[in-house]
Amino acid sequence: MFGAEEKARLTTPAGTLRIILGLAGQDIFVEEVAEGAGSPPPAPHRGLEHIGLAVDDIEAAAADITAKGGQLARPVTSPRPGVRICFVAGPDGTLVELIERR
Repeated sequence: MFGAEEKARLTTPAGTLRIILGLAGQDIFVEEVAEGAGSPPPAPHRGLEHIGLAVDDIEAAAADITAKGGQLARPVTSPRPGVRICFVAGPDGTLVELIERR
């Protein structure tokens, strides 16, 4: 949905799956939680609670995501002058923040 590309898929020494994604020139490692690790506490917690992506036009970005089948977890708001944000629902309760700064 965000233009990330899968760069690698491997098994770690602990036997868990790791996927490496390339997004906007950055590598993002997404790793499976080991069996028996238990559930994380409610947000905010250790691990990935959300990731933020800067966009030039938040309305267009939100429309593109929903057209691709994504769902907004929180609608577009303006928490302070010159900043507009919204959150996209990701897997396992992870949020993807879209942020537009003017």
